[in-house]
Amino acid sequence: MAVTLGAMKPKRSPKPSDDRRYFKEVRFRQIRALFEIAKHGTFAAASRSLGMATPSVWRQVPLCDA
Repeated sequence: MAVTLGAMKPKRSPKPSDDRRYFKEVRFRQIRALFEIAKHGTFAAASRSLGMATPSVWRQVPLCDA
């Protein structure tokens, strides 16, 4: 019996219960956005400080899958 590529299942990411944990790569701009949000208290003030639109700053915040 031949197996086609369409019938193959994609590999899954590790489960949270696994011993190894999966972390997304955090970039400098995300850390800077978090720092500015903490410093100024709001996304709007942080966006003015960074010279970015508020939704752009909001997208920099890494969300966890809790």
